[in-house]
Amino acid sequence: MMKKVIVLALLFSNLVFSNLAFGNDETEQPDAEFVRDTYEYCKNVQDPTALDNKVLLDCVNSEMDYYEYTKFTSVEKIIEFIASVVDDLG
Repeated sequence: MMKKVIVLALLFSNLVFSNLAFGNDETEQPDAEFVRDTYEYCKNVQDPTALDNKVLLDCVNSEMDYYEYTKFTSVEKIIEFIASVVDDLG
């Protein structure tokens, strides 16, 4: 009987901790100011005479991924997102 209780307690604790570790699969929408700052940073680290949109997108998305934010599908989407909220930032 004691073995069953211990096994159940271990299984329950394992279940609880696995839910804590994997429970946050959803990503959040990033803050517009953060996206704008990240976009500007990523633009500035590139050669200004040869901006590469793929490199720019990868740079921005790596920051979004690091902070567990939703990633963008294109540079145009980044610019649209920033433009849609730029009035709120001013």
